[in-house]
Amino acid sequence: MKKILWSILAPLFLYGLHSAAAETVPYLSRKPAIDGKLDDAVWSSLPWNSGFTKIGTKENADVQTRFKTYHDNDNIYFAVECDEPAMDKIVCKKYSPGSGLLWLNDSLELNLVPDGAKVLSFYKFIADSSGTFVDMRAQDDNTNTEKYLIYPEWESGAEIRTAQGKDKWTLE
Repeated sequence: MKKILWSILAPLFLYGLHSAAAETVPYLSRKPAIDGKLDDAVWSSLPWNSGFTKIGTKENADVQTRFKTYHDNDNIYFAVECDEPAMDKIVCKKYSPGSGLLWLNDSLELNLVPDGAKVLSFYKFIADSSGTFVDMRAQDDNTNTEKYLIYPEWESGAEIRTAQGKDKWTLE
């Protein structure tokens, strides 16, 4: 088992959801078909993680997000369900490839923090309901001000797909 610090914000712009915790990521040898549908047998064997709260409070978010995760020694896999009672009003504007402005859409942000409590560096992924995503690496700027240098040219090699339903969208 591997430990990572996870933080998912989804959809931050409309609902201000936040949750962060150390997570033990289980090992499984099977690979899902990355199609955004979350119907692979591997996902049914894993529990949902949820309980997101409004930023700065302990109050449950009005609209919830759930996720599952595992690794196969080469990749970390995520299955995410974002409840969305107003799918017809979802914000999903087109931005140029690699644009950090993607967070302005109804989107999901995933921050992977490999060095735990120190947070000297992290990897950020932002994806919207259309499957458009941006990935970047951040490194502490060494000024003791909790500011980070962002390296948008970093490429994770991630494959991200989404699917939209009547009252939610999913990401894999």
